[in-house]
Order: sequence, then structure tokens, then C-alpha cells
Amino acid sequence: MQFLSDNKNMIHFNAFMSMNQDCLFCKIAAGEISSELIYEDEACVAFRDINPQAPTHILFVPREHFSSLDNAKESHKEI
Repeated sequence: MQFLSDNKNMIHFNAFMSMNQDCLFCKIAAGEISSELIYEDEACVAFRDINPQAPTHILFVPREHFSSLDNAKESHKEI
């Protein structure tokens, strides 16, 4: 696990199982779009929402693209 306290310590994992080139979240997970990362590992990234709806609003996004949770398989349960 890699918890990040500031942007100077960001480590980006670029090994993706599946990425959609048009997906905003895939681009954030790949480091192509900057974000305030809070956590990242080989399976997911967590970052602060740019338009928070609560004092603490953090998005956890899997590195593998899912167009819908309906597409998730048993092998994805750990994500």
C-alpha cells in the first residue's frame, strides 16, 4: 500500500489490465490528468474530488476500466 500525503511523493503504476482512452477516471489513474492522490496501489487509486459534496470527499477508482459494475466478474471482488 502507498498512502500519499503530498504530490511530491506520488508514484504512478502504469501497468493496466484494461484502460479506456476516453475515460476521465482511467486518465487520472494513469497519471495523465493531475489529481490530489491520497492512496494508490496496483489495483486502484484514491483522490480528492475536484467538486466535493462533503468536507471529505474521496473517490476510489480501480485501475482496470469498468463501464458498469454489471461487467465485474468474480475475479474482481478484491477490487
